[in-house]
Amino acid sequence: MFLLLLACAGPTNPPPTIADLGPRGDCNPLETGHCLLPFPSSFYLEEDPSRDTGYRVSFGDLSLPIDQFDNTMDPTDWNRLDGFPSLGSLYAHLPGAELDGAATFSAIERSLEADSPTIIVDADTGERVPHYVEREAFPDDVAGRLLIFRPVQPYQHGHRYVVGVRALVDSAGAPAPAAPAFAMLRDQQKTDSADPESADLERQRAGYEEHVFPALTSAGVDRTSLQLAWDFVVASERGSRGPMSRVLEAGLAAVPAAGPAYDIDRISEGDCAAGDAIARKITGELTVPLFLDDKDSGSRAVLDDERLPVQNGEYETPFTVLVPCSVLAADAPARIMSFGHGLFGSHKDVTGYSIGEIIHGSGMIAASTTARGLGIDDIDTIALMMATSPDKFGMIPDNLQQAQLEALLLRAALRGALGDDPALAGSSGSLVSDGPAAYLGISLGSVLGGAQIAMSDDIDRAGLQIPGGPFSLLLARSASFSTFLLMLESKYNDPMDVSLFIPLVQMLWDPAELGGWAHSLPATSDGVERQFLIQDGIGDDTVTSLAAHVYARSAGVGLLEPAVRPVWGLASVEGPAERALVEVDYGHTENPEPLPQGLDPDPHWLLTGEATMIEMMTGFMATGEVMPTCDGPCDPD
Repeated sequence: MFLLLLACAGPTNPPPTIADLGPRGDCNPLETGHCLLPFPSSFYLEEDPSRDTGYRVSFGDLSLPIDQFDNTMDPTDWNRLDGFPSLGSLYAHLPGAELDGAATFSAIERSLEADSPTIIVDADTGERVPHYVEREAFPDDVAGRLLIFRPVQPYQHGHRYVVGVRALVDSAGAPAPAAPAFAMLRDQQKTDSADPESADLERQRAGYEEHVFPALTSAGVDRTSLQLAWDFVVASERGSRGPMSRVLEAGLAAVPAAGPAYDIDRISEGDCAAGDAIARKITGELTVPLFLDDKDSGSRAVLDDERLPVQNGEYETPFTVLVPCSVLAADAPARIMSFGHGLFGSHKDVTGYSIGEIIHGSGMIAASTTARGLGIDDIDTIALMMATSPDKFGMIPDNLQQAQLEALLLRAALRGALGDDPALAGSSGSLVSDGPAAYLGISLGSVLGGAQIAMSDDIDRAGLQIPGGPFSLLLARSASFSTFLLMLESKYNDPMDVSLFIPLVQMLWDPAELGGWAHSLPATSDGVERQFLIQDGIGDDTVTSLAAHVYARSAGVGLLEPAVRPVWGLASVEGPAERALVEVDYGHTENPEPLPQGLDPDPHWLLTGEATMIEMMTGFMATGEVMPTCDGPCDPD
């Protein structure tokens, strides 16, 4: 029906008012293929003066993916937000369009050239956004593979962005057709607004004339050349981080000045004289404020009338603290180093990898809690949720917010009563410094570390091994996501539903991971620049180094020379450097398609054991300076 109306459309008439159009439908008619496309879009925003952006997300009951059994997704968690992610990827369809001439991850600069086929522009400032473009690769149905725009640095909170596509061709080299409904807006053709789909197209016309076309025209794009264009608004800082900020504020206010209560379960003594790195391993439990409806896996945040978390009693969470032999021998207060473990790990993982060697060499005390939500107790809960009720995905970020608080409170305990406990004493008193802390994250611990570092003014030094962010960028290329991808594919008949699940859940992840906190990563709230060492392996099949590059740009680091390759947006720096990315060349390249390559061994499992990387991280943790430790560019040889 809608295509017939397009064919019969005549010349421009004054558009009807929004009041004339009736209630908005659940699906955006702008582009064929899927209800949500293009995504994200201002079509799914409603005006709300009470929000910092002036909008709130408003998905309808049928907007989100519907599974093969006609089960819908409850949009409540999404509709609490006031915009879209500050590091989110953008999705469109444009069937038949090839990507010849568009920016790739190895030629990001192409996206900023005057004749780039794809344009993302900040409508508030006129600045172009560097990005690259790729097609989704996993669906067997080639026609269902979506076009993905990947920003390589964060958008500005609360800003409006406009996306334009032009000059893409089909496989025969002919211009790819424009999205038919979009062409009606582009060419100022009227629609029959009595038809619901036409009415939902018509309600977008004023926004296109006010925001979309002027922004692209100012960027040098001929309106008539466009094959597709749309706009979206990025969530405000408060809208993005508000739940996590409330948990931090209320959680810190709820504990005594000496930190949370604790119980030590066990103290294991090492043999320093025999060459052990660890003098004492202390395990126990903290009593912390709980912001969930239950202490078990899969619980949800308890919210007040402002849609923000509130405390729901207390519970005990486990921790591990390591005191190295070097700290015991020095008999002086030492820095705390918070440790972030990998996917489905626990606080106990601080005893693995090379953490003991690093803290012994740098003279730090390691402290670790479990990242509940993606910890060892969450595997079965997440598998069941993905297979049955993906709209309950919000349980993961809800729990991660609790986990981020617990990591911060362990440091508070160490600076208070726990640090004064005999278990953490030398002959001259407490071995714990009340000064700035450090952070060391590995894999998931680095992804979540982006938020923990940024929200913690007491952290001024961060080492990140095999990191990445945001989740929506790294998932498609991650071997660790493959099982969950199969679950989604078995649940949804439409491959586009599976593809769009990833950017949808990024909206919920933002408060507790790098995506929502990227702008606060480089410095503390009072302007103290943080020191960073980021280490990644080229061809990482679990956390792609493309996501590590986004992390590095967000942190404001340089590329340590001699480097194995250039990285767009990073200036070269010589050691000693206070902020640097270091890459290890394992003889692989990045997969040109957003899929894991099936590498064996995966570089992800090699880097943390490289002697040169351990030496570099140990020196950095000790001094705050990154020094080259490889014989030339870093490689395993």
